[in-house]
Amino acid sequence: MASSTNNLIKVKDTTKVRLDLFKSNKTYDTVISEMLLYFETTGITPQSNVMPPNIVAKEQASRVIEVVRGIEKSTNVRLKNIEQLLLSLVGKVKTPGDNPDEYMHISQVQELLERSRQLEQEARENREKAGKLQTDLEIARQEKGTSAVGCNTHKILEILERIDEVKKIPTFNDTVYEIDRNTLDMWVKRLKDELKK
Repeated sequence: MASSTNNLIKVKDTTKVRLDLFKSNKTYDTVISEMLLYFETTGITPQSNVMPPNIVAKEQASRVIEVVRGIEKSTNVRLKNIEQLLLSLVGKVKTPGDNPDEYMHISQVQELLERSRQLEQEARENREKAGKLQTDLEIARQEKGTSAVGCNTHKILEILERIDEVKKIPTFNDTVYEIDRNTLDMWVKRLKDELKK
């Protein structure tokens, strides 16, 4: 039968107080064994000059945030979702098992930027078309010598409410509205028809 021998280790009073705070309800032997196992497993020792992984992740996330902010300023595009994702990385170190749907590939960002440019172009075209239609309407009124006073305001308000319901705000540019071209054409035609009465 093997006998268990207890060896005494001398430590300073301040070190013992720190160990007492650290060990909570564990034994001193368990706490020291866990420390040694950590050093052996990770290869990190108290003399190592290695930064903890959470500090490294925070620094890298901060650098990426700076790059994203630089892109945002140069292209005048709001990348709120990406910035929020990167800010969440500062508080949490990602592991390979984390959800891959939280990440966005650079090609997806480029596609979104291209789509945003297309939507802005369509919005400009729609504004120009609406301005032209308004000018045509004013010219037609002047030629007929009529005003909008005699038209059915309830119908016009109904048409305008419908147009207001179908407008959307694009993801990357909240200063413009987005309306499907066919829908806009249909409502503009109904508006013109109503004003001609």
